[in-house]
Amino acid sequence: MIENTFTPFLTKDRKLPPALAPALLHRFNSKDGYEMCPDVLEYLKSLSTPDRIARLRRADRQGHGMSDHRVVVGIISNSDDRVPDVLSSLGITVKPLRHGDDARNFHPTNETPDVDFAIMSYDVGFEKPDRRIFEAATDMLRSMLTAEGHREVELKYWRSIYVGDELEKDGFGAADAGWDSIVVDRDGALNDRASASPDESSVKHISRGDCSVMIARDFNDVREITHG
Repeated sequence: MIENTFTPFLTKDRKLPPALAPALLHRFNSKDGYEMCPDVLEYLKSLSTPDRIARLRRADRQGHGMSDHRVVVGIISNSDDRVPDVLSSLGITVKPLRHGDDARNFHPTNETPDVDFAIMSYDVGFEKPDRRIFEAATDMLRSMLTAEGHREVELKYWRSIYVGDELEKDGFGAADAGWDSIVVDRDGALNDRASASPDESSVKHISRGDCSVMIARDFNDVREITHG
């Protein structure tokens, strides 16, 4: 694919350098091809508290509800299986659990990951904004909890929140799937379309039909929504 992309731009007496394709594949399979905003990593680290899994186990033994004791972090991406490796190279601890894997093979460990699982369109066969890729993430959550020993998994007590940076694919895609959705609008491109939230919070929103997407300026706003 890389060679076919460049070939039309080459003259007859020039050939594609043989090292170009492997170099591009390496670059975009690691942190060399990407940059992470500092507030994203800080936010993810704030979710991976050491007692995250311990609280779940205590609540389970006592027979109490889980929704106040557990944060599960997943990645949903219109991409391929490079995603976990890229995230790892950026300093994020990723559990190697993907769509189609048996969660029973990935038991909780003493180390709390930043990301519990990754859902890629490459594995699912559907891309955002198709609701089926969000449903794949919900199925993974259910599978994880079952593998961790929960006999009855009541996902209605859980709040599903998706954070992305594209209004249609991320924002309304998640909202149409029944999730709370947040779009991070760093450059303010959505300011003219955003309105004040009905709950009088500082976070604005954009509505379409019955769906509403929250608009955040950065991950400080995201933290205000999820932690507040």
